[in-house]
Amino acid sequence: MKIPPEQRHVIVAMREDGESVKDIAAHFAMTTDQVHYIIAKETQKERKQRVERPDDDYLYELYILENLKQKEIASRFNVSNATVSSWLKQAGIEKEWKHLQISEEDVRKYESGKHTANTLAEAYDVDSNQMRYILSKSGVRKRVFPKRRHEYKAKRLREKRSQGVVMGENHR
Repeated sequence: MKIPPEQRHVIVAMREDGESVKDIAAHFAMTTDQVHYIIAKETQKERKQRVERPDDDYLYELYILENLKQKEIASRFNVSNATVSSWLKQAGIEKEWKHLQISEEDVRKYESGKHTANTLAEAYDVDSNQMRYILSKSGVRKRVFPKRRHEYKAKRLREKRSQGVVMGENHR
């Protein structure tokens, strides 16, 4: 049975006004499943209205000049983060820091533990999360050093004891 668009809108309006699905179904001589289906389809249409992509200059202004995050732009246009990401990619807009090159000397110092991501972030004028992103995309891995040597030794001793080995001898 084909339901005319006007009737579909009335069904949705009745539901929004607090009518039960059972009462709506009885009023229109249909099943509750049909009412649920119509409501789902109509509300889905309302949510899926296409949003026109803003022009490149406006996207640049929001993302680069106003320094808005993608999720902030998404909420402004009532779209998903993925949509905003796609718009930015289509417009060729990226944050400059994503292309930042770290000197080999700084990379070595970071890998050896002499520099932290925060230290490098200050030196290159980006925030620490951006620096971690740059380092990870560059394939740089920081060696993990124990904070205190005695803590490391105590941990190793506990591990050996749990395996039944203490100082090279089997412990029974």
